[in-house]
Amino acid sequence: GRDHDTFTMQELNLLVYALMRMEHRDQEFLSVCAQRFEENAAELMLVEILNILYAFGKLDYLPLSLVETLLEEIHRRDEWDQMDPAAWSVLSYSLALNQVRYEKLMDRIAVHFCEHVREYSDQSISMLLWGLAFLNCRNH
Repeated sequence: GRDHDTFTMQELNLLVYALMRMEHRDQEFLSVCAQRFEENAAELMLVEILNILYAFGKLDYLPLSLVETLLEEIHRRDEWDQMDPAAWSVLSYSLALNQVRYEKLMDRIAVHFCEHVREYSDQSISMLLWGLAFLNCRNH
């Protein structure tokens, strides 16, 4: 087999997503992936960042340092305005899966939802509101 460090970020992202779909939590592999994603966050596209947060969240293995690094990368690139309703929903849901609550970010998610509610699909509304409710966000 290949060494972990020979995989591209895209390949690792797909492998983690596949593990999530199979409900296979290989903590050792996830730890290696988390470290690689943190080290190479600048290479990741926005959709890859959201997929990582979602897959790690579903696998109940989301290191706080990884969350912080990936959110900082979105902030550094100022990609918040580029996020569509599905992206906001995945972000809210993924953070809630692992009980990660950043007040300013949750407020930002809620404000975006209130301003763009008609653009959200039923599934996106459910995911976003579940995330906010689960984290007990009540400001908006």
